[in-house]
Amino acid sequence: MKKSRLVSVTAPLTAVLIILVIWQLICTIGNVPDKLIPSPILIFKSLYENFTDVILEDLLITVKNLAIGYVIAVPLGFVIAAVCSQSKVAVRAATPVLIILMVTPMTTLVPIFKLFMGTSTFLKVLVIVLQMSPVVALNSLTGFANPPKNNVDVVRAMGCGRWRTFFKVAVPNAMPQVFTGMKLG
Repeated sequence: MKKSRLVSVTAPLTAVLIILVIWQLICTIGNVPDKLIPSPILIFKSLYENFTDVILEDLLITVKNLAIGYVIAVPLGFVIAAVCSQSKVAVRAATPVLIILMVTPMTTLVPIFKLFMGTSTFLKVLVIVLQMSPVVALNSLTGFANPPKNNVDVVRAMGCGRWRTFFKVAVPNAMPQVFTGMKLG
């Protein structure tokens, strides 16, 4: 078991290292101009020199925006899926809209949003939420819509209503799909 785990870690690292060495050799031996294709050594040197002055600040802003978008999108997707799963008509109505949101490239919508909102943090978070919440919603909806019938019957026989049955049976059953949606989002 340890050997296969070691191979699964070292194999991709070795492949990346080989690619970097070949790239460096091509740039060095072939006298490729740095402006055309910079060598890996030049890229790493530039990253090292500019990280704290240039990259770190932008990286922190990006991570903050991603975190805010994630914190909004996950519960939003969960709630959309929970509400829609209570009605077959709502599932049929919401699914195409969620799929359209999911497959629409944000590069088509961002310029339109920029016209109205500028380049604010709100726009960046909105893009993250619009891309992520449909993924969470669709995956969660798959789990919520198909709870085990035997479990639903038992909980209903015990006198639980629609929402209590949902939270006692459908939510625990859907957790793998919910986490898959969170991971994919």
